[in-house]
Amino acid sequence: MTLAILLACNSEVDAQRLDALETETKKLGADVDRLETQLSDLEARLAEQEARREVLPRERPIVREAGPPLELTCVDRGDGIFAFDKGWEEAAEDPSRLLSSIRIVPHLSNGGVADGFRLSAIRPDTLYTCGFRNGDILQAVNGMPVTTMDELTNAFLATQDAEEWTFSVSRRGAPQQWTIRSAL
Repeated sequence: MTLAILLACNSEVDAQRLDALETETKKLGADVDRLETQLSDLEARLAEQEARREVLPRERPIVREAGPPLELTCVDRGDGIFAFDKGWEEAAEDPSRLLSSIRIVPHLSNGGVADGFRLSAIRPDTLYTCGFRNGDILQAVNGMPVTTMDELTNAFLATQDAEEWTFSVSRRGAPQQWTIRSAL
């Protein structure tokens, strides 16, 4: 008799578990149906957007031609202070001329993380006289880090009306810093 009671109880527990599983399965089925409907709607919207998308012709990017190379020179006043001697007004009016005197490319550290911009092809009659050397890694301008093109652009925009600029570079792995003033 005890065995019969145990079997009856187990059958009742099994039936309850089975009912719970069937209920959960129905809920999951409803969720799957809802998600499949949402996916179909999204796919239809994407197809509509792609059909409306205008295909633009591929054109060469607009590149502003730099003027003739700029003669920009500085005087070393000592203690990491330089002052522009010649060419500052032209550089302020047309910064693209300054860029024709130097090559700036992103630099990645050994870990592959951007840590500044490598300077090269510095003309001797330009920024070389202001303390910059080929191979320097420009890392900050007036304390603002410059590891991305956006940061570099923002730093120069933020300081374009400044009277002096402090540059932080890494030269052969050693940190260097100096200031350039707009006038003697």
